[in-house]
Amino acid sequence: MRLSVVVQDDQRKYILVWVFSFLIPVFLLFSALFSGLAMSLLTLTRAELKVLRNQGNIEEKKYSRAVTPLRKRGNLLFCTFLIMNTLTNVVLAVLFHELISYYSILAATLLIVFLGEILPQTICSRFGLSYGNKMAWLTNIFVVLAFPFSFPVSKLMDAVLDDEIPTVYNRDQIQEILTKQQQPSEKVKKEDENDLKALKLSNKTVGDVMVKLEEAYMEEYNSVLTAAKVTEIIKKGYTRIPVYDKLRTNVVALLHLKDLTLIDPTDKLTIKTVCKFYNRPVNFVFEDTKLNVMLEEFKKGCQSHMAFVQRVNSDGPGDPYYETLGMVTLEDVIDEIFHSDTNAHKPVNNNVFDPNIHCKFFFS
Repeated sequence: MRLSVVVQDDQRKYILVWVFSFLIPVFLLFSALFSGLAMSLLTLTRAELKVLRNQGNIEEKKYSRAVTPLRKRGNLLFCTFLIMNTLTNVVLAVLFHELISYYSILAATLLIVFLGEILPQTICSRFGLSYGNKMAWLTNIFVVLAFPFSFPVSKLMDAVLDDEIPTVYNRDQIQEILTKQQQPSEKVKKEDENDLKALKLSNKTVGDVMVKLEEAYMEEYNSVLTAAKVTEIIKKGYTRIPVYDKLRTNVVALLHLKDLTLIDPTDKLTIKTVCKFYNRPVNFVFEDTKLNVMLEEFKKGCQSHMAFVQRVNSDGPGDPYYETLGMVTLEDVIDEIFHSDTNAHKPVNNNVFDPNIHCKFFFS
């Protein structure tokens, strides 16, 4: 005799419904897990992790150290997540087909897209480093499981595409990134604003901010320092006066206002005599000199805080020669950073100038 157990179709379907109802959430969870891990680990570049290890807070340093060994194998990690996620989604499609054959495509698509892709990637895009750190041990398990399939593909990617291309930004892109980073913040530190403005100096030259010679107040080298001439210079209110010889483009000396303090107008000294006595340095720069370079030169303090801008003029049949175009001061460069109104070649307290007081001071 033989005893056989026959399971009715209704009972079999009942068992399959319970089994599939258990497996579908499990595989949806795995699909979300792989999507989240891919978002949290693959979007973090190795350069960003290095920055976090060196300059981040305590948690960021801890998390980046745990994630860095995984992130070094970028192509292997990418292949692992892609293979495991694809396998999970295929199994989900089969399970949905067995459970609800008519609506399996629609149900599988909606659940995979929203629960397996959109939701985990949205969360991990905000907490990617923390999530990657917590799931590092599980990621290593998946790497081992998918290794027979992911390793050959990753090696092929390494050979064809080479290693990951590092993200490199030029100065303009860095400046735009800093600007966009600071726009949402209402409490931007003043130092950060100044750093951002200083970055613009590398994109501008002294030719962009210079004062043209025809617009500048200058004195002739052989002019006599009479009482009227000294009064005229004082009324202009400039702290530094360029001195030219015959032609305005031929700048030969620099006269400071304080050099006139001990001048006696009755001696009828010439500007040439005063300039030779004090021997103020005259600094020349080319018009394409970057403002950040000019600022460093001014900061050294070895030259006057005024420089005359030149270019090589090769027009015409003659030999090339140096042509003086204008002048730039330390205050011009600082004004470019802070957008202030200070400029040493602008009148000082011009609105409240009292010539009688100044003349008494100089001539007494």
